[in-house]
Amino acid sequence: VQVQVANPVMSIVLETDSATSSDSEAVIGSRVTAFAAITVPEGTTSLAEVELALSDTSPGSVLRILEVVSITESSGGSSLSSSGGAFSALAAAATSGITGSGLGGVVVSLGNLTNSASSPSTAEVLTVEVRMVVLNDAGTVAGAVGTVSGTLRSELLSPAATATDSVTVAEPVVSVTVS
Repeated sequence: VQVQVANPVMSIVLETDSATSSDSEAVIGSRVTAFAAITVPEGTTSLAEVELALSDTSPGSVLRILEVVSITESSGGSSLSSSGGAFSALAAAATSGITGSGLGGVVVSLGNLTNSASSPSTAEVLTVEVRMVVLNDAGTVAGAVGTVSGTLRSELLSPAATATDSVTVAEPVVSVTVS
């Protein structure tokens, strides 16, 4: 008899502030929020960590990470826990560990994630929310693309779970009305 253990799955969705009409576009100075959703199987996911890395198509940098806003259970339950402590403390630790002025990315250490749920039909989802800003950099021009690549690693997860999403820099619409 073979037993197959379920692996965690990750997805990334970017949302922008209201400066543009689409979450796939942002203007300089806009806030962009990445939501990395991790579906955690029942049992323990050992030494879990999420890395969000930034890349872009411009000569400069398009995005800069400001903070890890929160780590929350989207399922509304309380069946997920971490050996690293409260999820709010893990978010604060990740924010204080942002390197390179937030231009390179951030690693969120989740410790040993335990899903104590007993109903495999209900997905237990942990969401890591990361706030970024579109930089006012010489290379940040209309059409430049900033990409957020996420990697979920754990002791037994091979290969790592990955996901990406991107945002394109748009020219702001400026109008002047004279009366």
